[in-house]
Amino acid sequence: MNVTRASRLLVCACMLMAGMSLGLRPASAQHMEPTVIAVVDLQHLMRESKAGQTIESQMEQLRQNFANSVAQREDALRQEEHDIQEQAALLAPDVLAERRRQFEEKVVELQRDVRTQQQSLEQTYAGGVDQVRQVIIEILTHMIEERGIDLVLSQTAVLVGSRTLDITNDVLAKLDQQLPSVTLTPQGGN
Repeated sequence: MNVTRASRLLVCACMLMAGMSLGLRPASAQHMEPTVIAVVDLQHLMRESKAGQTIESQMEQLRQNFANSVAQREDALRQEEHDIQEQAALLAPDVLAERRRQFEEKVVELQRDVRTQQQSLEQTYAGGVDQVRQVIIEILTHMIEERGIDLVLSQTAVLVGSRTLDITNDVLAKLDQQLPSVTLTPQGGN
């Protein structure tokens, strides 16, 4: 939910609550059941769930492999640059210019590969998070039916509320049971 939409919802909710506190209720609302609201901390679920932790663990390994690969290529380029500098006095100007041009192409290629691999890592992470979110939505849908909840809000959308509205720990227990791990599928350039 974007900030503008969240702001509008917050303003509407405040206006509704202010009107209700003044006793201003539409005639049809006087006989309605109270709205049952629940709050979930999605960031907590991603950070503390077994699935979220497996995602982080795998991502750390992928990032480390990526960093090692880049470091090796950078070392090779530094060595090549050093060799070119050492041989500069011995090489003909046109040969030296060609070696420098080839070196520059390798540097540009490494930069392009780094960007591609970073995008790939981001897509891999997003795919794992999406798997967890889908299961969270399934759990919440079931809990809505089971508990008669009318509305589930993200904790980030709640300014103030009772802790009794928070169902994060219940969702976490079900999430850990239903999705104890996620196996990431590297995307594209990995």
